[in-house]
Amino acid sequence: MKQNGSEKQFSSQLIAAPLLLSVLTLLTGCKPTVITETIREPVPAAWLVPLPAPDLSGTYGEYIAQCEQVVKQCNADKQDIKRWSDAKTDTQGL
Repeated sequence: MKQNGSEKQFSSQLIAAPLLLSVLTLLTGCKPTVITETIREPVPAAWLVPLPAPDLSGTYGEYIAQCEQVVKQCNADKQDIKRWSDAKTDTQGL
């Protein structure tokens, strides 16, 4: 039995399609395994030193001045932590 041109093309497509699908299936399994590791670095020890509580033995004005100093120091610590955090974020892309 002799096949004409369109029948040959159709039969070759029937063979090629499953072969192509099996090759594509094999190729999708060839990607490298990516392992993500999170490294947690400790906060610098200087930032963990507790601040002294304001002394209640002075005048009201002295107490308020001490409270203002504590707030300023806390805000400075927060700025240091933000700079430290931003520096860690900037180096992660390298």
